[in-house]
Amino acid sequence: MKALVMCGGKGERFSLFEEKLLSQYRGNPIIKHVVDTLIGSDKIEKVFLLVSDNSPNTKEYLINEYGSNKHISIIRTSGIGFIEDMAWAVNEKKLFEPLLIVSGDLPLISRSIILDILELYRKVNKPALSLMIPKKLMKEFSVTSYFIHNGIEVVPLGINIIDGKLINGPMEEEIIILENIKEYPNINTKKDLDILNRSY
Repeated sequence: MKALVMCGGKGERFSLFEEKLLSQYRGNPIIKHVVDTLIGSDKIEKVFLLVSDNSPNTKEYLINEYGSNKHISIIRTSGIGFIEDMAWAVNEKKLFEPLLIVSGDLPLISRSIILDILELYRKVNKPALSLMIPKKLMKEFSVTSYFIHNGIEVVPLGINIIDGKLINGPMEEEIIILENIKEYPNINTKKDLDILNRSY
């Protein structure tokens, strides 16, 4: 499967002076943990990094770090928004197949969770899979959005699978709540990163 990593956001809640995905977790930028995990998975054949001028230093870092890697393609998007940039990239590169969509701010992502998610997608037999975690698991971490699903307050994990050939129309979706997951949270604030560096 191919993976799209969303790297072009402004990260406005994080810092006025530092681009979120370049912030350090365990001695490396957050985004490096994500990309290296994906390219280290034998189930991911190609990784597309979606960058924009919203985060120019992140874009430059990724070009310098991964520009010569044959398993990685860097796509420059407009940076209008998550959904818009993703849809544009899918259409531009003709990625009309199942795609793993990953937020660039998930430093705890692991190869095992990738395998688990790919297996879940195979079983649900729907074009889209969205992963959620119970809001109660977030504890002291910041939550920017949540909703109620089957009576449970849930937060998007930041990892989804979509069928690229349906990107321009409606897509039936399966929502799965992961109750026992360690690969959270996505980093929204400096406080989140500080907690992560202290505790994980």
